Amino acid sequence: RGLSYRVFGYGGKQVRCNIHAEDLVGALLEYHDHDPRPGAVYNIGADNEISNREIASLILGHFSQGAHMI
Repeated sequence: RGLSYRVFGYGGKQVRCNIHAEDLVGALLEYHDHDPRPGAVYNIGADNEISNREIASLILGHFSQGAHMI
């Protein structure tokens, strides 16, 4: 309809690391199998940082809409 999209997180510059569900489950099972400590904190992540703006641009590109829509 020609409307622009609003991207949150410091003007879309905030970054996230996305992880596939199978990788997450594998990591959780790995920690479980190696004597986890009650109350311990485990950081599970990936090395594919991407900004909110970049994600929005990729999605819009998939639907043949330009980044000018952000």
